[in-house]
Amino acid sequence: MSRLSQTLIAFLFLLPCSAPGNTPTDTLYSYQQLMQFFTDAMANSDVWRMAEVHQQFGDYYFITNNYDDAFRSYKKSIDLFEKIGDSTNLYEVKLSLADLYIFQGLDDGAERLLQEAIQFYNRENKGVELARAYLDLSRIYLDRADFKKEIYYLNKSVDINRMLKDTLLDITIGIEKSNSYVRLGEKNKALGTAERALALSKEIDNPEFISRSLLAVGNAFQLKQQPKISIDYLRQSHQLTASVNAPQLRDIYKTMAAAFADQESYDSAYLYVNKFVALNDSLQNADQLETANRLSRQYESQKKDEKIQELSEEKNSAEFSVRKQRNLLISALIGFFAILAGTYFIIRFFQKQISTRELINRQNEKINKQKITELENNMKIESMHAMIEGQEAERERVAKDLHDSLGGLLSTVKLQFDSLENKLEGVSQFKNYQNANRLLDTACQEVRDIARNMQPSSLLNLGLVAAVGDLINRIDDPDQRTIDFQHYGLENKLENTVALTVYRLVQELLNNSIKHSKAQEILIQLTRKENEFIIMVEDDGVGFDVEGVKKGMGTENILSRVNYLKGDLSVHSEKGKGTTTLITVPL
Repeated sequence: MSRLSQTLIAFLFLLPCSAPGNTPTDTLYSYQQLMQFFTDAMANSDVWRMAEVHQQFGDYYFITNNYDDAFRSYKKSIDLFEKIGDSTNLYEVKLSLADLYIFQGLDDGAERLLQEAIQFYNRENKGVELARAYLDLSRIYLDRADFKKEIYYLNKSVDINRMLKDTLLDITIGIEKSNSYVRLGEKNKALGTAERALALSKEIDNPEFISRSLLAVGNAFQLKQQPKISIDYLRQSHQLTASVNAPQLRDIYKTMAAAFADQESYDSAYLYVNKFVALNDSLQNADQLETANRLSRQYESQKKDEKIQELSEEKNSAEFSVRKQRNLLISALIGFFAILAGTYFIIRFFQKQISTRELINRQNEKINKQKITELENNMKIESMHAMIEGQEAERERVAKDLHDSLGGLLSTVKLQFDSLENKLEGVSQFKNYQNANRLLDTACQEVRDIARNMQPSSLLNLGLVAAVGDLINRIDDPDQRTIDFQHYGLENKLENTVALTVYRLVQELLNNSIKHSKAQEILIQLTRKENEFIIMVEDDGVGFDVEGVKKGMGTENILSRVNYLKGDLSVHSEKGKGTTTLITVPL
């Protein structure tokens, strides 16, 4: 869900009236009406009324995308409510200001305001306002990709809503939780939460919420690797989704493409990939148009001061140029990678199908049934090798492209910003310039982090031991678990392909122990003997029935990589007694 959609839902279902009676904040008035309210309040020296009108001005500017004026109006309202000691309305305005901060990506300022409001509403026992504050706080952690904390604050809203019994709020929270469970890979929780939201939506017969709930259920079934069921729910969601809801249509197309690909329906998958790319490009263009309109309004509002006008015009022109270039680059990259990936996999699929048929037909004329079976097994191993090598090659290529191309471009843009600060005296004092500069630094860091995750540089530069140690340091949480890493006989460097495959195996086993076993203590041992390499991962988690458990994507990845190294895999586990995984690889 886009941040704008989240903000509108908060306004529609969680924003209560802040004062009794027919006040300006009960309705969104026009600018002329608000000016009349303010004139009357000034004539009567009514400070409370002036504070209310400033709050309504803030709401007006927020909805009309004039964010700088919205910020100033909210600040004036806060100052006046503090002056007269009206805490109830004071924190209501702070919640609105927090929404503005979230919408502009200023999560730190929003979090501070929300924490203050939560303390106040807890003391005053105001359930509706408290639920709204927790919901806004969850969105901050969604922006930070901290999905566990997002779910924690969503559950806070759920606890409050048990007393409020607000069905719309319950559905909204359920859809948000389901989406976060999908991001965390928790299939059953994602499906259960989405199905409950769908049932509630059908009870109140609300087409918009039914459509969003159907999309959440479709995403959950896709995560559970049931593409046929996922496609059925996604089609129902598509039928109910209005054409003006472009972000939701984009999400539907994206999941439909993945589901058809899993079914090997590549024509349909390619069709929905094209729909996704086209709609995503249109949304990017709409964002650029909105940015241009907002910059124009800011320019017009500063005509009274000629010096400020000139500086603002130059600054806004530079920001617009940078954003336009960045959006165009991102759109081009998304379209290019989507088309390239689709073309690559389709061509590779048909090439492998053709070569497989030709080889099998030739062998059918020469050898018996036993030889044919052996050949098929060899071909499966060859395909597995090609898949693993292709995955790693693609990861390395994308990581290098991100680091060398996009990273270099962002660094160049950063240098241009620094040059602009030297050329235009005082430009660094403008808040928009500071925000843009900080966001640019964040983008540079995120590109480096993504490239590092896709291709661990420490593995190539420092070796397997350093790479595994770095992996453990990045995911270890002393408050939740203890990870012990032991290694023996690894003084000599492994061949790069073997080292990378061992690293991926340790990464997958460690993720399984954390996500599925709920382990408190995890032991990782890497041992190299003369002719073999031994990997052992042991945890004290909940365990499972080795014979009865269904194989998932993680298990298949482990088996594929062990077979790639021509190794042996042994798993020992009992419910409640933890799990021990032993992998032996010949050298």
